[in-house]
Amino acid sequence: MHHHDISRGNAGGAGSTREHKFSIRFGCYKTLSNPQGMQRFKCKNCGRTFSATFFRLEYKHRTFFRSSEFFRLYNLGLSLCEIARQLHSSEHTMRLIKKRLSEQTLLNHTKRFGGSKIREHLVYDGLENFAFSQYDPNHIQQGIGKDSLFIYDFNYVPLNRKGTRTALQKQKEARIELERGRYSPRAIRDATREIFERLHERIDDAKNVVFYMDEHFQYKRVIEQDLRGLNIQSVTVSSKCARNYQNHLFAVNHADLLVRHNLASFKRETIAFSKTPCAMIESYVLFMARKNYMRPQFTKKHVTRPHAHVQTPAMALGIAKKPLKFREFFGCRELCSRVPSMNREWRIYCEGSIPYARELKHAKRPS
Repeated sequence: MHHHDISRGNAGGAGSTREHKFSIRFGCYKTLSNPQGMQRFKCKNCGRTFSATFFRLEYKHRTFFRSSEFFRLYNLGLSLCEIARQLHSSEHTMRLIKKRLSEQTLLNHTKRFGGSKIREHLVYDGLENFAFSQYDPNHIQQGIGKDSLFIYDFNYVPLNRKGTRTALQKQKEARIELERGRYSPRAIRDATREIFERLHERIDDAKNVVFYMDEHFQYKRVIEQDLRGLNIQSVTVSSKCARNYQNHLFAVNHADLLVRHNLASFKRETIAFSKTPCAMIESYVLFMARKNYMRPQFTKKHVTRPHAHVQTPAMALGIAKKPLKFREFFGCRELCSRVPSMNREWRIYCEGSIPYARELKHAKRPS
């Protein structure tokens, strides 16, 4: 079925008079919310029928409030439970809306960035947190523009627990690994190789683009061994350096500060932590949408960047002309089939699963 921006034309309901070259009117149906009748259409190409609400964000969601209200409250640091109370709805409905918005963000980000080339230095690092329990830590690996502060790409990496543990914690961890296995010790390396390959394909001139990263040994192995043929230019920065504006890793440090400040699930001490890895990915995706397209680079004026308080990272790259509002970014509902250029990992996220899951082959079998 070939649809193109139906929400701007005859998706407006039964009273709409515009016709599209790819569809014709195909009767009406009544609902409790619209007893006067909802218009249906038929695709001229494939013959499939669809309703006027098919391309709306609230499609199949039986809610009477706007998704923009959820998006605004969630980025203010409220938990899903509190947002449900504020909007007089259920927490389950909030989860559905969150999933829908995160999927649309990945699709719209892919469409907007499209075939654009990367012409600036990149900063790469992982944001550490946990999902479900502290025995399931993870990294969200981020590739961010050094000057624009634009989040180009990210992926999710589950980790095994590390650090000092008590005897009781070691016993519990052993029991978990016996039942569910361990995460792959190569997860960071595999995820880094995946995201480096994607970013390198988009770089306009590889000789003039440098990857800035910390001294993590897995990053070094990817560049020197796994992707040796790409000749990636890299600079390592010690984690002991002052994390201020002069730090080469400022772009990723700045994103880490904002995500921990704005989202309840990423705060250091919180009861609103993500209960599943997919929920954590969805939270980060909503943050990425606001940071890239709706929020200025800085809230105050900056000496070396005179326009940073009025332009978004997307404006700095030239892919947006102004800070986008909610409806301007999300527009009508997109479909995965209409965005074939979305990468493999992001499609897995949209399906509700994650790569690099626990590997049972590493688990100890009882004798």
